[in-house]
Amino acid sequence: MALLRNGHSTTILFGVLDPGFPLTLVEKTLTPIGWDGGGMIDITNMRNVLVRTRISKSLVTLTEMTVNVQWDPASFVPMVVPIQLNQPITIAYPDTSTILFYGWLDTFKPQEHKEGEEPIAAMTIIPSNINSLTGAEALPVYTP
Repeated sequence: MALLRNGHSTTILFGVLDPGFPLTLVEKTLTPIGWDGGGMIDITNMRNVLVRTRISKSLVTLTEMTVNVQWDPASFVPMVVPIQLNQPITIAYPDTSTILFYGWLDTFKPQEHKEGEEPIAAMTIIPSNINSLTGAEALPVYTP
C-alpha cells in the first residue's frame, strides 16, 4: 500500500483548454474531490416502538473541489472560458497517480489584497459526472 505522505505538489489540469490558452494559475492549496452519500431517508412510522428507523439513499455525490491559486491579472478576462464548461479535469498527486473526472469551474474569486500578503484567488470546481463528449454518466478514473 502506498499512502500519500505529503500533499505537495498536488496539481490540477483542465482538459479542454489549449496549452497556449492564456491562463496563468499556480496551485497554492487545494481540497480534492470526495464522496458524499447525501444523508439518510427517515422511514420512521407509527408502528415504530423504540427507535427511529432510516435507510441510506441510492446515489452518491462527488463533492466539490476548492483550489487557491496564484494568478496573473492577464488571466482575469480569459477565466470566463472554463466557467461552466463541462470538461475532463485531472488531479495529479505527488506520487504521479491521477484522478480524472468531469466537471466545470464554477467560481474564480480573487481574494482580498493586503500589504505584505500574496494575492490569491479562490476557485470552486463542481463535478458533473457527465462525459462531455458522450453525455453519459461517468465515474472518476484513477490511474496509478
